[in-house]
Amino acid sequence: MSTRSAFTPLFVLLPLACASPLALAENLQGHAKGFITPALGLTENGAPLLQSFYFRYTKADHHIAAIEVVPNAPAINKASLGFSDRNRDDPYFYNVTFAPYFGEIFRRTEGREHCLHGHCTFPLQAPPNRADYVFVLRGFYIYYVGDDHHIDQIKVEENDGLATVAFNDQNDDDRFRVDLHYAYIPKARFASISELSGTAKGGERRTIPSGSAVIRGFNLDFRHKDRHIRDVGVLLNGNGGLEVYYGDKTPDDSFDWKVRYAVLSNRQVVLDPNRPVLEPAPPITQ
Repeated sequence: MSTRSAFTPLFVLLPLACASPLALAENLQGHAKGFITPALGLTENGAPLLQSFYFRYTKADHHIAAIEVVPNAPAINKASLGFSDRNRDDPYFYNVTFAPYFGEIFRRTEGREHCLHGHCTFPLQAPPNRADYVFVLRGFYIYYVGDDHHIDQIKVEENDGLATVAFNDQNDDDRFRVDLHYAYIPKARFASISELSGTAKGGERRTIPSGSAVIRGFNLDFRHKDRHIRDVGVLLNGNGGLEVYYGDKTPDDSFDWKVRYAVLSNRQVVLDPNRPVLEPAPPITQ
C-alpha cells in the first residue's frame, strides 16, 4: 500500500514530510514487505531526481540483503522500492521523495554485475564538458549476491566521473551488485552545491539552504563494527532541513555520515519542444 500524504510522526527525531514549496515534489510513503512498485506521477511534470529516502523495519531489526529506490521502473509511471533481508517477509515503513527537474539533463543508468570486497569504483558516462555539470542521484538498487548480512557502511559518491559504492559488513569481503541511476545537470541550474558531515547516534538534523534540494551522494558508516539495521535514510525536506538516520533497534551506536546535496534554482526554464535533452534516457531493463 502506498500513499501521498503528510508524514505521520512515529518516533523521537522524526523524519519530516518531504514537501517543497518551490516544486511539486512527489512523496511516496506507506507500509510494505519486500519490493513494491507504487505509481509515480512526475513523468509528465519533469525528470524525477532523488530528494529523500527513508526505510524503517516496523518490527525489531534485521539483516539487510537489498535496498532499492528507483524512479521510472519497471515502467515510466512507476517507482521501484525495496528494503529487505534475504526472506523479504519483514514489514517496513518507507518515505521517499522525488523532486521534478525541468531543463537540460544527461541521464544514465549503470548496472554492475558484481562489486567485490564490499566496495567498488567504476567510471560513469558523463557529458564531455563534465566540469560544467553536477552529478545528481536519481536512484539506486544495491543488494548482496545470494545472502544477507549485518551492515557497516552504505555509500554512493561520485568524484571526477567515477562512482564509488560501498555495501559491507565489518569483514569487507562480500560481493554485491549495484544499479546506479543518475544525471548530470548544468551547474547554472543550482542555487547551492555543498555537503555536510558529522557523527551521530540514531539520527541527526542539520540546516541547509531552503529550496528544492536533491541528493548528490551519501556515506553512512558505523564507527564500531557492524550491526543489524532498523532504519536508514537521507531526507532533504525542501524547507532548509537535512536529516540522516542509521541505526538498529537501540539507536545508541555512533556512525559517521556525509551527505552531498544541491539546491535547484528557482529560475524557470522554458524548453524548446524541438530540442531534446542533451542525451536521451536509455531504455529501462530489469
